[in-house]
Amino acid sequence: MKLCLTVLSIFVILNCIDAQRSWHFVASGGLVELRTKNPQVKINGRFFNGWRVDANFRIYRNRFYLNPGIDFRTVSLVSSTKIEVFKNQAASYSFGIPLLAGYDVVRNSQFKFRVLAGFHGNYVFRIDQNTYGITKEIFHPFSLSYTLGFGVDFYPVAFDFRYERGLINYYKEPDYKANYFCFTLGFLLDK
Repeated sequence: MKLCLTVLSIFVILNCIDAQRSWHFVASGGLVELRTKNPQVKINGRFFNGWRVDANFRIYRNRFYLNPGIDFRTVSLVSSTKIEVFKNQAASYSFGIPLLAGYDVVRNSQFKFRVLAGFHGNYVFRIDQNTYGITKEIFHPFSLSYTLGFGVDFYPVAFDFRYERGLINYYKEPDYKANYFCFTLGFLLDK
């Protein structure tokens, strides 16, 4: 909570400074890897494979930006020994709302290297039928995580890596959190 208030305070201060404003709309998609210590779902290995699509805005004030958005993700219900993203297997489906803030460490007209941090709220709305006995009842419908990451833009292409660390439990019984590694490739549209 303190981090969220600090980030918000910094942005408000920056908003008061007379500077050039700009924004980007970013549409992206990519891979998701869920990690958990929950033995009920960690059956075949350590990889919970999935994918995500998202749409977000980067609202700039000099090199600082706010990065709100929305995403949709699907992640396999049970673990695997290897990364297999589009294998036909039972999965969970969720919508998320990331609220991030970032800073362009390196920036010119065609290239940016960015760092970002913030929070991500997630709502699980569907679980596929499966033979493992995993139902929607073992999940908390809402979860919250903090996010750290970096990105590289080669205009108009954007690549992001994000690590989302669970702050509240993702599974009900036993109580376990979920952490995500997200790799996305997207396209930028300017103001």
